[in-house]
Amino acid sequence: MIRVSTANLYLQSEQGINADQSAMMNTQAQLSSGKQINSPADNPVGAAQAALLQSDLSQLGQFRSNQAQASQLLNNASSTLTQVTNVMQSVNTTLVQAGNGALPDSGRSALAAQLQQDLNQLVGLANTSDGQGGYLFGGSVTSSPPFVQNGNSVSYVGNNDVPSLQISQTRTEPVKYSGAAIFNDVPTGNGTYQSIFSTIASAITALQTPNSSAAVAATNSAAITSALGSTQQAITSLSSTQASMGAQLSELSMYGTVNSDQTLQDQTQMSSIVDLNYATGVSQLAQQQTQYQAALQSYAAISKLSLFNYV
Repeated sequence: MIRVSTANLYLQSEQGINADQSAMMNTQAQLSSGKQINSPADNPVGAAQAALLQSDLSQLGQFRSNQAQASQLLNNASSTLTQVTNVMQSVNTTLVQAGNGALPDSGRSALAAQLQQDLNQLVGLANTSDGQGGYLFGGSVTSSPPFVQNGNSVSYVGNNDVPSLQISQTRTEPVKYSGAAIFNDVPTGNGTYQSIFSTIASAITALQTPNSSAAVAATNSAAITSALGSTQQAITSLSSTQASMGAQLSELSMYGTVNSDQTLQDQTQMSSIVDLNYATGVSQLAQQQTQYQAALQSYAAISKLSLFNYV
């Protein structure tokens, strides 16, 4: 027969009670927070996995923010170019009217005034703000409007840098344009390039110049014909640029879908690691409470034993 000291029985019982109490408190903490993992010690492996997932989710959130910003900038740019195209259509109509050789000088002056309004409006559109402290068509220059008008002469003071935003781990998206590429470097159809503004300015000059002789009239007519051709080329170029913007917006939408899918996948995996199944937690706490009460009763029974009891 083996004698078991009362002191050892006390010690074993106390250790069991403490362990049961600790487990019960841990489950209560989980129920309170709704989380299986409240500290890395609860599940070191799970905590490490959760940290990696959280880092990935943060990065996806930044990409999502960049995608939204890029979409806004590109939509604003495309919308502005729609207005630019409308003005250029007005210029085209005016130049067609100006091609009427029987038009008197007074009528030609009226058309020049219309072109002047169109020119001024185009400069304003070319200097459209991006809503974020910069300009849509200034490259990376944000401190001042990219186009400066002095009479009918318009100069580009932006740069040719193309700012971009990272929209995924492997893709950056250009979000602004060089105004020079859109408004200045417009193909004329004969292998050269001409500014939209200089095209209109030359037409204004021709229309403001009286047809004082046949030679002058011929020069003015040639200038109008050239401006009309350049204007139509500009409209085609603007359409091509808008098509490129549309392709970018479609790409952004695709990356947005990929981002949403990956975010949902990471969130689901994170939840399976970190979040507590409440029903399971309640059931587990009930079992632990029962076990804890049984341990207390056992301890109470042991405490009644004397040093002369044997097992």
